[in-house]
Amino acid sequence: MQIDGFLENLFLCTPELAAYCLAGAKPSTEVARVVLDGLEPINDVRLAPLAAATMSPRVPVQELAIGRLRDALVNSGHTLSAGNADVDGMLPLLGSLAGTNAAQIAALVPQIIAPLPDDPRLVEPLWRCLTAPGIERLPECGAIVQRLLNMVMDPDSLEELARQDRYDRAFLTIEARWRVYPFEEGLDQRHNLITLLAWADHLGVAPTDPNRFFDAKAAHRLGRIEADRRHTVSFSLCWPARVFSGLVLALALPATITVLITHPGLLRHPFGWWTLLLLIGLASVGICMYGVLGAISGEFLKNSRAGRYFGVTSSRRDPDFVVGAGNCLALLPETSDDILLSFTLILIWFITPVCTIFLVTVSLPVYLVVTLGGWTLFYLTNIRAFDPDMRYFLYRPNEYVDAYDDPRSRHWLAPGA
Repeated sequence: MQIDGFLENLFLCTPELAAYCLAGAKPSTEVARVVLDGLEPINDVRLAPLAAATMSPRVPVQELAIGRLRDALVNSGHTLSAGNADVDGMLPLLGSLAGTNAAQIAALVPQIIAPLPDDPRLVEPLWRCLTAPGIERLPECGAIVQRLLNMVMDPDSLEELARQDRYDRAFLTIEARWRVYPFEEGLDQRHNLITLLAWADHLGVAPTDPNRFFDAKAAHRLGRIEADRRHTVSFSLCWPARVFSGLVLALALPATITVLITHPGLLRHPFGWWTLLLLIGLASVGICMYGVLGAISGEFLKNSRAGRYFGVTSSRRDPDFVVGAGNCLALLPETSDDILLSFTLILIWFITPVCTIFLVTVSLPVYLVVTLGGWTLFYLTNIRAFDPDMRYFLYRPNEYVDAYDDPRSRHWLAPGA
């Protein structure tokens, strides 16, 4: 055969390219075996052409390549997985494995990506694995579905899932979709999330750390959430906190300017230069209070997407200052200069003891209580209790209606949340 001779000559030059050609060519099984033998020992570079060979149009060659690939992945230990636990480095390999459309190979993907952190870019290869014929009969299918469920609790990963191609299976009926997602005003019933939920229901799989959606499902209250929400009476403290923190700044800034311009002598009264030391000490207390309240509240913005990061230098995960969504500073435009915002935040620590300095002439304890109390109240607006997704219920017929406010559930229920 002409193709056999071509592949034999190509194999002598570049075995990897010859293996890639097996994806479209129809050589004899003997020549295909020689080409695949030339890939030994399998390493990270040769794994991709071996995966491509599994898509051969000839079934014997396809089965031979699938067996070689499965053995390479199973017997490699951590050499081909944890050794390169980097999403960027693993994506080409994952794409090749998912593209084989072979259930035996797709079943190995959860093991390979186990060391990798959750990343929206992993959604596509995992989703493509579920299209492999017969994958639902393998126990590893549950691990694929579970990993996807864990990931799409993040809005970015859900957005990536929504971009993937839709598909059907025999068990993905209209009734099955409605059973796992009984919401008229939520996502379209053809949405890939609902397909994934139907997969989870079919396999009996749940996330490792359930969100409020799955909490309601486990309690058999999911079907009543949408109706009961209409009768729920609740409120949020976000805007009251923003108004309060805004008023504090609106009063403190003019008062400080007035003291500095018209009564600068108050800065040395009644303790002389020791008064300045008192002001510096209170400013230091304010800085420490910011850190303490940040630790108590879980770094202010834990599980919140509505606050602001100030003074970011290298990464938004390591900000110099963090302001919660309940603080008025969170309303400043995203285009605002971070250096200016950081300076404003630092300035607050110093203006508060100055704007109330006149109280020292009345009573030092009164001055300390008012200054530290005002600071405490201002900083408390940063904590999670004042985030917009934190709601307080006056009447709640269904305890799981807070799924609409849960950061890991609300984008499942309200499109565009």
